[in-house]
Amino acid sequence: MMTISFVKDYVKHRLTAGNRRRLHSQFVYRLLDDVIYDDTQHPVYAEIEGNKRGILPNSRRTGNRPKADQLLYRLARHFNPKQIVEIGTGMGISKLYLTRALPKAKLSSLEHDGSLKHWMGKLKNIDFAFINYYDPAELLTAFELMLPKFGCDSVLVICNVYDSPLAKQTFQVIKMHPKVTATVDLFWLQLVFFKDGVEKEHFRLKF
Repeated sequence: MMTISFVKDYVKHRLTAGNRRRLHSQFVYRLLDDVIYDDTQHPVYAEIEGNKRGILPNSRRTGNRPKADQLLYRLARHFNPKQIVEIGTGMGISKLYLTRALPKAKLSSLEHDGSLKHWMGKLKNIDFAFINYYDPAELLTAFELMLPKFGCDSVLVICNVYDSPLAKQTFQVIKMHPKVTATVDLFWLQLVFFKDGVEKEHFRLKF
């Protein structure tokens, strides 16, 4: 359900977000051109979206917005990670997109429960992480548990930040962490990077 706060945040984002013409970061510029603004209609989009009723026969929810899941698919293909972690499986649609993007990658789908710390102890590294449906109070905990597993080429994707004031506040804390060197706020998804040797920058972009 869209709250007044959510609508205000969306309008503010649309009014203040930039585009490729205002970018000085070559890394983010290429990411916009090659991935975020790629409007190629991959066959997997129609396949998954067309089968949602079969995948979710008894649910009123349809997962994340299709454009968000489809960007997740493109991001996974672009960065080509070997170890993917999804926290909060939601309706299972995002997992399906990730699986179709990289069928040979190792994908660990975990929930926000007492086993999260246990599973983090088993992973040596995380190349690509997606924090999906979650209790806002657990967002920072999940980030901190994964943080030691992130390398300079790792990518963290977060969704639903604007669903909760606490989640918005937590994202601001994540942005300020010393290990985080760049973030891209697309409203529906937030991208977090840990690249070495770059000046810390935060981007709010249209999507």
